Amino acid sequence: RTCSRCGSMESKPTEALKHKWSAWAVTQPADCYNAAIESRNCSVCYVTETRVSGAALGHSYGPVTVIAAATCDLPGTTQQTCSRCGYVKTTVVPALLHQWGAWVQTLTPTCTTGGANTSTCSRCGNTKTQALNPLGHQFGAYAVVTPATCTHAGLSERTCARCGQKEGLALAQLPHQLGPWQGVKAPTCTEQGLEVRKCATCTYQENRSLKALGHKSDEQWYTVRGATTSRRGLQATTCTVCGQNARTRNFAPRAFRYEVDALAWGVPASMLNAGFLTEPDRLIWLDLTTDASYTFPLVAENAWLIGTAHVTVRAGSVAVSLGKASEPTLLTHRAWYLFPDAASATAARFAGKSLPFDQPVRAEGDSCVISISMQTNYYRGNENQPFDERLLAPGGGSYVDLVDQMLQQMISAESTNE
Repeated sequence: RTCSRCGSMESKPTEALKHKWSAWAVTQPADCYNAAIESRNCSVCYVTETRVSGAALGHSYGPVTVIAAATCDLPGTTQQTCSRCGYVKTTVVPALLHQWGAWVQTLTPTCTTGGANTSTCSRCGNTKTQALNPLGHQFGAYAVVTPATCTHAGLSERTCARCGQKEGLALAQLPHQLGPWQGVKAPTCTEQGLEVRKCATCTYQENRSLKALGHKSDEQWYTVRGATTSRRGLQATTCTVCGQNARTRNFAPRAFRYEVDALAWGVPASMLNAGFLTEPDRLIWLDLTTDASYTFPLVAENAWLIGTAHVTVRAGSVAVSLGKASEPTLLTHRAWYLFPDAASATAARFAGKSLPFDQPVRAEGDSCVISISMQTNYYRGNENQPFDERLLAPGGGSYVDLVDQMLQQMISAESTNE
C-alpha cells in the first residue's frame, strides 16, 4: 500500500495458493527390470509430480534344464527361461569330486622292490595308486664262514629271514705272531749281518740287516803305492780286527805337482790389455815373411821349466810341437791358438777349439800372434829346473830381452795395420 502524503510504500506477504492435484495415474507399469511410476498434475500451475508406486517385478523363471551334467572331474551347466521377458539364466554346477573307496593292496612289496595300494571311485570307476616302499631285508646275526688267519682274510655271512639273500662281511687278516729276532749271520768289518724272526702260525719270516761294524784302524800309515807324475801315491792303515786296509788316503811328495797350469813363454797379455791383469796368459809374436824355427820354454806355475815349445814357420804356415824336459812329466789339456794380431788375441781369448799340434796351420798376413797353454803333472827335480827369466834365451839375450823385443814387434805390427 502507498502513503497518500509522502508516497512511501509497504508490503506484506500473502499465503501461496495450494496445488490442486489431479488423481494419481500409472504412467509406467512395472516389468522384470523397472519399478512402476505414477504421476499427477496441478490444475492451477500445471506442475507434474511423479512417484514409484511399486518395485520391479523381477524374472519369473521356468523349470531348470540341464545343459551339461557335472562329473567327478568336470563342472556342469543348467539353464532357466523367464516367462515374462524371455531372459535365459545359465548356472555352473561345481564338479562332483570323486567318492574314493578304501585302499586295496594290489602289489605286494618285497625286501628289494616296492608294492602298491589302489582306491576306486564309486561314482566314475577311476582309480588312484599309492606306492609302498620296499620292506628291506630282515638279516639275522653274522656267522663265520671262513676264519681269518695271518695269511688270508676271513669271511662271515648273514641271511635275510624274508627272502634268503646272503650278505658277506670280510674279516681282516690277522697279524703274524712273530717271535724274537734270531741271528743268522754276524756282521763283519765290511759286510752286513742278518737277523730273522718267524711267525708261530705260518711260514712267514722277516729279515733285517745289521750294519757292518767298520774297520778299527791301527792309525799306522804305510805306503801301498808310490807317487808318480801319472797319479798320486796311496797310503793305508791296517784294521786291528780283520787285517785289511782300514783307511786309505792319496798323497804326493812335496816335490810332485799335479794339474798345474803351464804356458809357453812370451809377452804377458796383461801388458797389452788391462782386462788381463789377473790372467797368466802369454802371447808369442811370429814373423811370417821368413821361414824359421823357434824354441820357447814351457813354464809351469811358480816358475818351473818343464819342457819346450817348438814353433816352425814355413811358407806362411805355423806348426807347433811340445817337448818334455823329463819323460815322466804329463802334459794334458794342450791347446794353442793363432791370431792375426795382439788385439785379436786378447779379444778372442779361449775362443774356439785348439789348433792341431805337429802339423802346419795356414796363417794370413806378414805376422801373427800365438798362445800355447796346457796342464801338467811334474816332479820338481831331475831334468825339470826352476825357471828364471834372466836365463839366456835362444839367439842371445835373456828371456826378459826376448819379451821386450816381441812386445815392440807387436806394437809395430799394430801401428802398421792401423
